[in-house]
Amino acid sequence: MKEKYSIFEYRDYKIYLIKLLDQRSLTERGPRTKFAEYLGCRPSYISAILKEHQDLSPEQAQAANEFIGHTPNEAEYFLTLVLYARAGTQSLKKIYSDKLKKMLEHNLQIRNRVQKGRSLSEAEQARYYSAWYFAAIHMVVSIAAFRTKESIAVALKLPHKTVSEAVEFLLAIGVLKVFDSQLKQGETNLFIGTDSPFLSRHQLNWRTAAIRALDELNTKNLHYSGVITCSLEDSEKIRERMVETIQDIRKLVQASKDETLMVYNLDLFELLKST
Repeated sequence: MKEKYSIFEYRDYKIYLIKLLDQRSLTERGPRTKFAEYLGCRPSYISAILKEHQDLSPEQAQAANEFIGHTPNEAEYFLTLVLYARAGTQSLKKIYSDKLKKMLEHNLQIRNRVQKGRSLSEAEQARYYSAWYFAAIHMVVSIAAFRTKESIAVALKLPHKTVSEAVEFLLAIGVLKVFDSQLKQGETNLFIGTDSPFLSRHQLNWRTAAIRALDELNTKNLHYSGVITCSLEDSEKIRERMVETIQDIRKLVQASKDETLMVYNLDLFELLKST
């Protein structure tokens, strides 16, 4: 399986380039030679940059961005890494270091990495995220067998009155609609940001559901908790990969058939509190 290298996992652009070019050597001939030609220099000069105390120029860094095919955000981050490495004073290094930190934080905010949908009003959010079954009903109607209130009540083990009231609310805010006497999804892509006062309730709803699922002893379910110690730099790499995993899951389900209703939770948090 081809390993994926993300520029946002690196604080040294040379290490990133070495790994990226070594990876390309597995599938193509002479990636370092092609890289040097694209930058308009000799392969020996590229080797000197990667092994010695020399750095790419800003112009060469931009050419490297084009050669690699970085996105605009990746290109800006790569260029800033080069400028940081070239900086000759500590005060200038600090300027670029602070910029790198801000870019990392921006990149790691999931709201900047996934497609946003319709924003619910504050009152709509207050009710939608007040209980787990609003989102569950919203999503389960994509499965053909669960497009009536009765079938939803049975599938989710909920009172018919609860389902009926929830459906009426979801219809009113447009996330459900009725077509040929059956419930269908309306707006499916809702996003709740880190600045929402209802985020904690939303997270708690599904973590509570996960705890209930633990009691079912279903071997098809996956539950994992781990406590680790690692460097601060590696903690950022772990966070980056978890965000990428969320993106990969979203891409996978977009092309997936609607056959069952699944829930996934992903957590990464620091236990130590700075004093």
